[in-house]
Amino acid sequence: MDLGLAFQGVQAFAVVVGLLFAGYEWRASRRARQHEAELLLLRSFDSLEFTRAFRTILDLPDGQSKAEIDALGAEKADLVLYWAGQMEVIGRLVHDHAIGLDLVNDTYRGAILLSWRRLHDYVAGVRRVAGDSMMEWFQWLAERLIELDGTGPYVPANRRETGWKP
Repeated sequence: MDLGLAFQGVQAFAVVVGLLFAGYEWRASRRARQHEAELLLLRSFDSLEFTRAFRTILDLPDGQSKAEIDALGAEKADLVLYWAGQMEVIGRLVHDHAIGLDLVNDTYRGAILLSWRRLHDYVAGVRRVAGDSMMEWFQWLAERLIELDGTGPYVPANRRETGWKP
């Protein structure tokens, strides 16, 4: 056997192994970044202000207009605006694949769909005043979660994961 040919074979093998390793490391790095973004998302909403905003949303009836929200007073109206802004951030992060729609569906689905049901008229009113780009990602996110309903009935984790073992 020619020594030069054997050396070329070893080089080719080394290049292939190197490319496979680089691909593996790239995927692992991408998964780690995604996991880190998901943890940051979950931590970023662990605040009293987030809780107060959601509590305000829970106390509202469906289909609140901008005038009805504004009539609640500045503090509550600010909490509603804060909530809508947070939903805007989540929507954009999902769209940009920084976090997965499945994570948002499993974690915030109920809160997002409930808040959209209560605030869609409010969002329309804000857009009449401030322009169509307001809260567009909040609406986009709610619509994506609603679309998931068409893939079959949603089964909450407390029922879906009853057989889970650590």
